[in-house]
Amino acid sequence: MALFAGTAAVAVGGLTVTAPAAQASGTYLGDRYVAQVSGCKAWMNGADWTSASGGYYQQTQAMLESWGANCRMDYVRTGPKASDGFDDERYQDGAGTLSTNFYWDGPGYRTWVCVVNLDQGVSQCGDEY
Repeated sequence: MALFAGTAAVAVGGLTVTAPAAQASGTYLGDRYVAQVSGCKAWMNGADWTSASGGYYQQTQAMLESWGANCRMDYVRTGPKASDGFDDERYQDGAGTLSTNFYWDGPGYRTWVCVVNLDQGVSQCGDEY
């Protein structure tokens, strides 16, 4: 079944239909923060906007979409202390979408998203936010 951008194949009562892909609950941060390889795309969303320090989102999340490939997404965060850093890995086997939770991303923190097509062994990371 050919899928259009923004849709996913969904099984309903033995039939497979095309439905809207999972919707983000935040604001798309922009193309700089996208990681894409063949069959897999990851991007970042922001929430809880503040105008302090020139303006920024105080929370970020990562989203992953696969068009049939087996994909891994890494939401990576560093912070002022070593204990602030982590890597939230998520796996999508075949077509579908998923997301991380929202995480704190205030002053002194850096976050970015990476994606890996596990079938082909290729990867890419977006810019730091």
